[in-house]
Amino acid sequence: MDDDSFSKVTAATIVDDQTMVLTGTNFAAPSQASTPKVLFSQIAADIVTVTSATEIRAVWTSGIPAVATRTAPILQYFSPKSPAVNFPLELAHTAPALSTVLLSKTYTVGSATSNLVCSFAGGCLFSIPSTGLTSIMKNR
Repeated sequence: MDDDSFSKVTAATIVDDQTMVLTGTNFAAPSQASTPKVLFSQIAADIVTVTSATEIRAVWTSGIPAVATRTAPILQYFSPKSPAVNFPLELAHTAPALSTVLLSKTYTVGSATSNLVCSFAGGCLFSIPSTGLTSIMKNR
């Protein structure tokens, strides 16, 4: 197979706290033969939609994971396990990304519980609201 026929990621943009858009070439819609998956900081998006051969929208419902350093998103296509051909493993093709496709996503804490007083026994609640914090914590 000609290498030019594989998907390539040429750019990525964070649209909002939950949505990232990948642009590139040869993006394929989900099929019985393969399913696309987008990872950022090793955490898979909950929803991946191939909107065209050049655009994919990835949504993390708990927020895009925060990263400390500029990180490239990863696009993978998974072929399902195939007992029919006696090959029980799931195969993955990782689409290459240009070295310039690096994104930053930092934590933004809008507020935290103030004037918190706790006893030694505990029993108090502490809240840190931050989009993306849940996503990174539940997957680590």
